[in-house]
Amino acid sequence: MKVRLFAALALVAGTVALSAQEPNPYAKAKVGDFAVFKTVTKVAGIPVEGQVTQTVIGIDAKEATIRVNTKVNNQEFQPVEFKVDVTKPFDPTQASGPLPEGVGMTAEKVQEKERTEKVKVGTGTHDAKVETYKVKVKAGGTDFESRVRVWLVPTLQYPIAKMELTATVDQQPVEVTQELLETGNKPVEKKEPDKKDAPAPGPKDGKK
Repeated sequence: MKVRLFAALALVAGTVALSAQEPNPYAKAKVGDFAVFKTVTKVAGIPVEGQVTQTVIGIDAKEATIRVNTKVNNQEFQPVEFKVDVTKPFDPTQASGPLPEGVGMTAEKVQEKERTEKVKVGTGTHDAKVETYKVKVKAGGTDFESRVRVWLVPTLQYPIAKMELTATVDQQPVEVTQELLETGNKPVEKKEPDKKDAPAPGPKDGKK
């Protein structure tokens, strides 16, 4: 399967879940707020496990700056940072940053009878509202449609407790699950300056 299709599926997982929240889910965020998710992606029945951590690293009256750290099969990827305008309604297509070039997505909520289910987050169990979305994705010259189901717990710091996605891509069944492991607030680690950009040491005590 093409890499772009995997990227599109990962974006769907985050964007559709966050689009269920009104007002903007980052409007009341604080620097250091974080959410850790366990992810499992199955292609043709073969599972690939990962972990995604979203952290608020900056906030003001207009924007929240989000850092996303991703680990797949114990391999860490370069963190991604993006900004969210908290003064505007949340744009679900921007939840994980700008969509990759050549990738498009639309989401539509499925009208169904309201229901709640029990979900576990960490050591606690919560009543969650269940919602379903129909998502259309265009990526790498391929169009596919998926169903995304989310479990919402408004009382949690990060209200998306669970997400499930099912689709058929390149004639292969694809399943993505995302479960919230923990939320909290912790000091944000500052980036260390790149050594190659550090100034060269100068003379000491006026000696050359």
